[in-house]
Amino acid sequence: MKKLTKRNPKHLSILTNLYFKYKISFNEIVPIYLDLVKYKIPITSHISTLDEVKKKINNKKSDIQVDDILQYIPSYYNHRDVNTRVRNLIKNNLEHSDIIKSFLENGKYRIYELYTKIIKLLEESELEWRKENINYKENEFIFSNEDESILILKISTLHRHKTLGSLNWYDVDEWKWRGLFKQSKKHTEYFIYDFNKKKNDDKSFISIIIGPYGQIAECRLYSGENFDISEDITYRKYLKQIPDFKYFTMDDYWKKDKIY
Repeated sequence: MKKLTKRNPKHLSILTNLYFKYKISFNEIVPIYLDLVKYKIPITSHISTLDEVKKKINNKKSDIQVDDILQYIPSYYNHRDVNTRVRNLIKNNLEHSDIIKSFLENGKYRIYELYTKIIKLLEESELEWRKENINYKENEFIFSNEDESILILKISTLHRHKTLGSLNWYDVDEWKWRGLFKQSKKHTEYFIYDFNKKKNDDKSFISIIIGPYGQIAECRLYSGENFDISEDITYRKYLKQIPDFKYFTMDDYWKKDKIY
């Protein structure tokens, strides 16, 4: 013990305390002692069992892991604004740290929404990528092929856009949604799922907005990146299932060059 603590004799009391209080061997003491010193955890009288000591060490390690994960929040946010509820959620799901880090890093969220966003992220990560696990409503269904590897839904409300939409997409606020879909009623949004692709494939799930003339006003990949669907042969053949679709671009509209 003296050899182990010669650089700091004060730590000898920690080792001695561990040995006499919990009646454990020297080989068991060493790793616990090193963690106590590393994480600056004092052995106090209210810690009555060795399990409590280990729990305290593990909690400290988990807190450090959470701090590391929160560093992935972009600098334009302040990760110190993350509340205890979010920290505890991450702490209890450290086995999913890689997907949480990836989500935090993209920055496509608001800090006050982090709890519900991470809950959705974790729920989706547990689900197998197939049609049965898409919680759509009957009136949203547009098309599914024979083997159910393709699913097309019509999205009519902001709530459903947020519920079913990709976490990688920037949020649409109420003002934009009303202006684009509600008031003018000239735009319509559709989600297209391709279950032939892996869930993390960028083309496994896209959003397409059809404009007032039947043209594609916007198309986004799962990652949130813009997507020129006209150049993708796989998706082109399913566009004809979308009732509002007529043209790829406004140039096609002016030329009256309908696709179908």
